[in-house]
Amino acid sequence: MAVIGVLLGVGFYAAALLLALLCALSMSVLPRIVARLPGRAAMDVTLTFREGYPPNLEEVAGHAAARGYLVLRETLSITAADGQPTWRFSVVAIERSRAVSPALLAEGLSSAADIASFSIAPVRS
Repeated sequence: MAVIGVLLGVGFYAAALLLALLCALSMSVLPRIVARLPGRAAMDVTLTFREGYPPNLEEVAGHAAARGYLVLRETLSITAADGQPTWRFSVVAIERSRAVSPALLAEGLSSAADIASFSIAPVRS
């Protein structure tokens, strides 16, 4: 925006006007275009497993896939405290139309015998 002032200062009125119009147009039109682009819901998931239940990544990924989510394996971080492993990873919707709500995903996780606690948080980009 400072460029507009510089252009006015050196006498390039037409260029300053054109740049101001382009700025106004981009600020009013681009958000509408971005809102229409396809997007996939992403969530950050933390699972704490019960003691004596070894976690299985394939099982977790299958559980997520059955509900329309893909586990991003490269985001997996593992910690352990008091004999309970805790996994933290991100999931994204495979298709916007197939993904279930986080509440239904939570319902499925709460019924799993090997999970002591969990958290699901949306990822804002």
